[in-house]
Amino acid sequence: MARIQQSIDIGVPVHVVYQQLMQFEDYPRFMQDVETVHQLDNTHLHWSAKMSYQPLEWDSEIVEQIPDRCIAWRNEGGPMQSGKVELQPVGDSQARLTMTVECDPALVPAERSGNPEQMVAMRIEDDLARFKQFMEERDADVQQQQATQSPASLSQAGQDEDDGRYSIAEEQNFDQQSDQARRVGQMPLDFDPPG
Repeated sequence: MARIQQSIDIGVPVHVVYQQLMQFEDYPRFMQDVETVHQLDNTHLHWSAKMSYQPLEWDSEIVEQIPDRCIAWRNEGGPMQSGKVELQPVGDSQARLTMTVECDPALVPAERSGNPEQMVAMRIEDDLARFKQFMEERDADVQQQQATQSPASLSQAGQDEDDGRYSIAEEQNFDQQSDQARRVGQMPLDFDPPG
């Protein structure tokens, strides 16, 4: 049994990284060879992957979960027997993710010849690099969307809070309605009576 540990720093806060790690269905977006992950209940997942053109399916159980700190699991079958992801804050807006996996490298299908343990370590390193890129690009997109919100959408957002204030467009509409109401029953200024 081999114990492999890899760490990476990610440029987003710990709680954001943890929340994403809890979105198990997103794992195929950054984990090589993983095709689907289905959460069966609060502690059980079903995985489907294809490694070296071989389909693999297995179930895993979450055995430890501490919000913003760690998630640990053990597999029932599958290539990795058990593992743990630990998170630490690195300043206010950065997280260090450390993944520790215990497995029998000989059971992990590999496309290349060579040291099986080294192949597993490289696979984990690649997955962590993809996760870092996924998180940082996603965070940059969110920040850009927040920075480019139009004043109209900000006004609309304020209305949703129901703070009693009206947007400029609403106030102008009310003014137009008031002007129209004042003119009801009055003769138009350019009206020329017959006769």
